[in-house]
Amino acid sequence: MLELRPNCECCDRDFPPDSLAARTWSFECTFCVACVEGALGGMCPNCGGEFLRRPIYPAEKFACALATTTQALKRGGCTALVLWLALVLGGCNGGTGTLPVTGGGAVQDGIAGNFEIIYRGASTRFQADDRACPSPGLVAIRPENDVFTYRLGGRVLIETTIIGDGTLSGQGQNYTLTGTASADKIEGDVTNGRCGYHFRAFRKRES
Repeated sequence: MLELRPNCECCDRDFPPDSLAARTWSFECTFCVACVEGALGGMCPNCGGEFLRRPIYPAEKFACALATTTQALKRGGCTALVLWLALVLGGCNGGTGTLPVTGGGAVQDGIAGNFEIIYRGASTRFQADDRACPSPGLVAIRPENDVFTYRLGGRVLIETTIIGDGTLSGQGQNYTLTGTASADKIEGDVTNGRCGYHFRAFRKRES
């Protein structure tokens, strides 16, 4: 039986049994909604899964069967998790050659015409002229029929098209997305004149 952890692994926020702010995934990964929608970008840095709200159990059952006092705070918090995942994803995909694309489109010069796979990585911020600029974080991209939605900070949605030559063109909520896509990697910049981000996401390996 999986344990219900008492704290957020990023910021160490406490979670009582009836907390509505706890988000979880497999293997007891537990984070608060602020970290999930902010630095983590909706993706678990431990297992790569997407978060769901943690079930609420009666206090007496939580105490006797599911609760644990084990703290799972990551050294360095969310920032360290994001940087670690970016390095791991980059290292795992470096120097491995071109991977086949599972979509139905043709591949020319390493550019796929129809992506139907998942890319995971992280973003970094290179411009912040406004205190309201979202935090950088983890990136999960799921192109379908050459189109995907890029999520920035969990609240900015940028609809993006993969053009035939592999370039990216996206607009949303005053942000512009540009970049390139190949069978192995999707990389680009997201800017609005005040906030600027660079992201890099690699194709998820099949298990």
